[in-house]
Order: sequence, then C-alpha cells, then structure tokens
Amino acid sequence: MNKIIKNIKFEKELFIISLFITAYIICNLFSAPVFLLDNYTDLYISQATLDGVDISARVNLFYKSVVSALLLIPVIYVLVFWLKQRFSIHKNQLIVPGIISFTGFSFVISDIFKVTSSQSIHLLFGMLVLSILVIFFSKRQRSFRYVESPGFYSFVFLLSGLFYAAILFVFNSNTFLTGHLAYLYFTVFILVFFTTVS
Repeated sequence: MNKIIKNIKFEKELFIISLFITAYIICNLFSAPVFLLDNYTDLYISQATLDGVDISARVNLFYKSVVSALLLIPVIYVLVFWLKQRFSIHKNQLIVPGIISFTGFSFVISDIFKVTSSQSIHLLFGMLVLSILVIFFSKRQRSFRYVESPGFYSFVFLLSGLFYAAILFVFNSNTFLTGHLAYLYFTVFILVFFTTVS
C-alpha cells in the first residue's frame, strides 16, 4: 500500500469517480436532517429563530459534511487508484464511469439546493457500480467488450425510459414504479446484457 501511495498521480477520471462516491456517501449519511428549534433560552431573535430553525444544528451539519468529505475523498481516491493499478484498467475504460460520476455529482449538488433528484442519484450510483463491474469482468471474458462501450449504456437508458413511459401509460402512474426507477433500469440492463453476451 505504501508503494501505491508513493506512486499516486492525479487523474481527473479517478477524481470525479471518487468525488461522486464521496458525495453519495455523505448524502446518505446526512440525509433528512432535523433543524427544529427546541431550546429558546439565550437566543438572539432572528428570522431563523422566529421560523423555529436551529442554526447551530445547521452549522454543525455543514462542518460534519465538510470534514467527512475531506477525510473520504483521499481515502476513496487511493482505493480507486489502487483498483485501477491492480486490474490494469486503461484510461479510456474510465470514460463511461467518469461521465456517470460527473452527472451524479451534479445531481447531488442540485439536490443540496433543493432540486430533488434523489431517485436519479441512486440510479446513477447503481449505473456507476454496474459500469465498474463490467470493466472488471471484461478483463476476464472477451464477450463483455461490447457492454463496455458508451453506446450500450445509452441504449439501455433509452430502453428503460421507453419501458417506464409504457408502464406509466398502461398502469396510470403507478407509485411503486416512480419510487423505484432504479429497479427498472437494472432489470433492463440485465435483460439486454444477457441477450448481448450470449
């Protein structure tokens, strides 16, 4: 491990993958915080106090998030770098995971600003995991090479969207499906994957 840390180099694909994984972990750790003010003694009157928001809890959450991010990013980057070195993954194989990670990180940032996209974040994290697994398995089996291409993920995403629209049309906005969009994507991914590989 010391040898890897000495030879570590900055690579933007690995950094954005590490950034998205860190943001996903922090979002899940600190999701749904409660900022209700329950102790009104020794407080300065402000708009937040009048609204019943505990400012110290918000500041505490902010610092916990920042410290967690500063601790997790280097650890995850070293882990991803080690996996890249260990499995001899080429830079061009990291294009799809990098794009997925950048999109996922953008959705995490938009989620922080209350543009809710939590289902999309879970979907993109699952896509990232699948794309990395495909890279590992393609090292062992040549028939996975087609699945590694960016066109495969676009096709699966488009097909999932069409299935989603068809199911919503037939079943009139089923709430289970809208709450578990990632399951539909993974089902379509598995179906297309096995028809492609076999």
